[in-house]
Amino acid sequence: MEAPGVDHSFQCQNVDQRLVELLQPKLLGVLAELISKPDDAEQVAAGKDAMKEFLFDKKRHEMAVKGCPKSAASENEPIFVVSDVISFLLDDCAKSKKPMGKKFIGVFTRQQSLDEEHALFRKALGQSNAWPQRDQVAFAKELIRMHDTDGIASCRTGGKTLADRSNHEVQCLFAPVSCNNSGCSVVTVRKHASLHDNFCPFKIIPCSRLCGVMLPRKDETDHMNTVCFNRPVSCPLLCLGCDASLIQGKLQEHCEKEYHTHILKLVATVQLQSEKIEWLKAQNEAIKTAHEQLRQSVLKIQKRI
Repeated sequence: MEAPGVDHSFQCQNVDQRLVELLQPKLLGVLAELISKPDDAEQVAAGKDAMKEFLFDKKRHEMAVKGCPKSAASENEPIFVVSDVISFLLDDCAKSKKPMGKKFIGVFTRQQSLDEEHALFRKALGQSNAWPQRDQVAFAKELIRMHDTDGIASCRTGGKTLADRSNHEVQCLFAPVSCNNSGCSVVTVRKHASLHDNFCPFKIIPCSRLCGVMLPRKDETDHMNTVCFNRPVSCPLLCLGCDASLIQGKLQEHCEKEYHTHILKLVATVQLQSEKIEWLKAQNEAIKTAHEQLRQSVLKIQKRI
């Protein structure tokens, strides 16, 4: 029972975890552009404030929506519409807030060297833990909620009672859920749980060749190429003319059933080889005879000379 006079209203704060994961490295990259020392707490704090001032500007958001180029993925998956807008803002933030010293250096330095330097700096920034990962996640979530005005990548549901909250928690499409497949550590959102399940490498599935074996998806290719009962194989005596179409599980049965046929093929092949050997022996003797005759002719010519 709810206590009288207590405000139980709520606004769900869940967002699409995939977009958070996309944004985290980009946020760290922009921050790396705005500071000169990866372990300087004051610089990091100032850099985050500058990012927030720029990225959470509503007017700038409207400009980004109108001006950013949409990726090809946007047409097929709405989440990338949000991602494109935020990425566009992040790029603008890095360009406009970058210290003049870095802009000046960029004019005279090869782009490849700049990219390598920036990658190393960003790595050092991440290792310094000057911007803890939980804070990056919180920043990314706030950024998504700010710019996802259509609720494509975040939950916009709210309520007024504890019952509303409880009911929503069990059905929120953006609530984080862990994969149920043993061995998988992926955390996704309820909205995409079935999509992940369709591709999860740890999902137990039946062999595609319908051999009856159940195994993790990640092991299926190796199974089908090695021990699968229904793997297509050739008869060991293919070279002797047995071109039967077989599966691995029936190979032994085939060899036992066709034992006499295989023996006859083997005898015929041995006989053919024996005949060929005799023919080759005769050819060899003929060559020896011709060689000896040629040698005798050469000796006679030498004596005359």
